[in-house]
Amino acid sequence: MATAERIQIDRWRFDPSDNDADPPLTLLVVTSLHNRGDKAAACVSLREYIKRLDTGKVLLIEIIDVKATEELLSFPIYSHEAIVAKWTAVEPKIIDVLLPTDAISFTVIRRGKEQISDDNPVTLFVSIPEESDVNWLNIREQITDVLDVARLDEVAIEVSRGTHWPQAFSSSTTAVPSSTWGPASMAGHSFSVYDCDQPATLGGFVDVQHANNQWETFAVTCHHCVFPTMKETDWMRAVKEDIQRWHESGFKPEQATQFPIRMVQPSRMDVERAVRGWKSRRKPARCAAHQLKDKLLHDKILTDLDARSLRMACSTVTYYQSKIDQAKDFVQRGQNYVGNVWATSGLRSGGTTATPWSLDWALVKVIPDRVGKNLTMDIPRPDPQLLPANLTVLHNLISDIHTHQACVKGWDGECGAGEFDDQSTLRRLDALKDEPSVSCSWDLNGIPFSKGLTGGLLCVYIVWVQTVMRNPVDVVFLTHILLYLGP
Repeated sequence: MATAERIQIDRWRFDPSDNDADPPLTLLVVTSLHNRGDKAAACVSLREYIKRLDTGKVLLIEIIDVKATEELLSFPIYSHEAIVAKWTAVEPKIIDVLLPTDAISFTVIRRGKEQISDDNPVTLFVSIPEESDVNWLNIREQITDVLDVARLDEVAIEVSRGTHWPQAFSSSTTAVPSSTWGPASMAGHSFSVYDCDQPATLGGFVDVQHANNQWETFAVTCHHCVFPTMKETDWMRAVKEDIQRWHESGFKPEQATQFPIRMVQPSRMDVERAVRGWKSRRKPARCAAHQLKDKLLHDKILTDLDARSLRMACSTVTYYQSKIDQAKDFVQRGQNYVGNVWATSGLRSGGTTATPWSLDWALVKVIPDRVGKNLTMDIPRPDPQLLPANLTVLHNLISDIHTHQACVKGWDGECGAGEFDDQSTLRRLDALKDEPSVSCSWDLNGIPFSKGLTGGLLCVYIVWVQTVMRNPVDVVFLTHILLYLGP
């Protein structure tokens, strides 16, 4: 009967809050029937069947839709979302609303029951304590007003009890950028033991001088990342007693040969998560392509719109399939291998209340091909063809980024920007002469006809224009006006 009615008998239950010594049992029925009448008919059929069993007990029947039992999925927000452009203005107002409350955290994600990210609504997720007695209905209305003023009325609000953040299921290259599949490993990105599902982070690279005065590059991470306590693997179970000793006194270089611990980047979990995400984005495009191909076989013709849709769907499938193939090939060829653990500190702490200390580091001996740089972001190099003033300012900004990264990583020494600090940049700018812009196509020193007779005429033109323009460098403005008015 359950098969015929498309229902699933999930479990018997009763209300534990009922003070009755013999509370009535409840039969919970999960169904995929969408018509209300069909659901009622299924309940009646079940009731008649159970009555014939003559159990002698009161039995309640509760029927719910299958979607009510599905787990909510979380997906990250991407740069094209409308809320991203407005978030700088909206976030402080939401903080003002939540500040008087006991809210733990809030974030913006796509959240729902659909496997495809874009099919779920953008959601402001607020995490609150289990015991919170704040009137969250009122707080929700205040947040709604903030979103409405910003014309973000399509954003949902979810208030969840519990000290947690929803785990965003990353389905793009945000979690695993394309540079991850390159030869050099990357600081600040996922890192883990080769057969472990618990990801860690590669903190950076250090040069270590051995007793023989030879230098060698190592990757730095944490001891608890190399010997994770949450996710125990087969080889860890085999050396459980040794690991306990390493927790107490550290893992020595002489033990690295006997116990080779392979480290990989990206972590196995991040690779699997990225592949799942790419497959979920490939799926709708693949379905659309199949439907259009079936239409072509049946009708023998496609409209221009269908033809464009088919090309786009096939292109999307090819793009995400290439991503999947690249990731799988990277792992199968062993190119994710970074190196073996060389030494760790163990998990040790001590000191006094005033000056406590703790040790939790690990050094990984990196194979030469995978030695990377201590940069957590790719910084583009300025185009050398830019104007000197532009280059000076860009070098100053890049120095600020390097300085910030050095300070965040806790490197020893003063965090300074070197020759491109703010003061030296201002001095360089003051020393530069204003160079006029004559054309948007070339810099002044790059104009192809700046030599000979034409060059002389150009110089006369520039000098004359500088006498009539408000700012001597804005020669290009009059150049454009003359070109616009010319034949």
